[in-house]
Amino acid sequence: GVMVPVLPRVGGHRHLRRTGSSTVSALPPEGGGREREVDLESLLRQGREESEDFVFSFDEDDVRDDLDWIDSKFEASIKPITEDEKESLAEKSKEIEAAATPRPREEEDHLESAYSESMGFKAISVQDLHDSLARGSMLLIDIRSRDEYNRYRARTFPWQSINIPFGEFSAWNRSGEFQKYKRFKLAIMCTRGEMSAQATVRLTRVYGLDGDKVRHVEGGINRWVLSGFGVEQTDLLKDKWV
Repeated sequence: GVMVPVLPRVGGHRHLRRTGSSTVSALPPEGGGREREVDLESLLRQGREESEDFVFSFDEDDVRDDLDWIDSKFEASIKPITEDEKESLAEKSKEIEAAATPRPREEEDHLESAYSESMGFKAISVQDLHDSLARGSMLLIDIRSRDEYNRYRARTFPWQSINIPFGEFSAWNRSGEFQKYKRFKLAIMCTRGEMSAQATVRLTRVYGLDGDKVRHVEGGINRWVLSGFGVEQTDLLKDKWV
């Protein structure tokens, strides 16, 4: 037979129960009536036909009323923008647009840097350093490690060169030792000219030495050697230098 689930319903709706054929019994609502046989196949066919003809519709007037209510609530919550607020929003819009606009390369080149001459940063070539040392008008501070300095260093008069490793700058500053060099013109040398640039900025911008008297050596001792200027070294390395 055909199995039909019995679904509980409320009110005056009929209930279906299983029978031994293609029909089902329609139970009457509680309180009266009699059973009658229902053709299940006809019932299912009728349901399919009704579902195919079903069209969803809505009442446009009801929807319009709902939208009008929403619009009225939204408009009531909005305050008119004042002229001052308009000007403020316009200024902020310009600021955002300017921040989002890529800056031309030439503008970036003009940005002030701690390593720019306009900020007091000075550099000196190895040729000018050699000439200044020959005239006795400059002192050389080698900021490489003590081991590197003892192995080889720029050839100068003994009183013209001193080794102050960059890592010891803070201790030298706390002890006040840098103050004794304030009256001299100083050249700061490292291996390649990178660390000496940082040291020059620290000496002038942090420790208060005169920016007009402090120079960083371009290219460091590597360029000094490649330019053919004299080098002092230990006996262990003498045979490796030309």
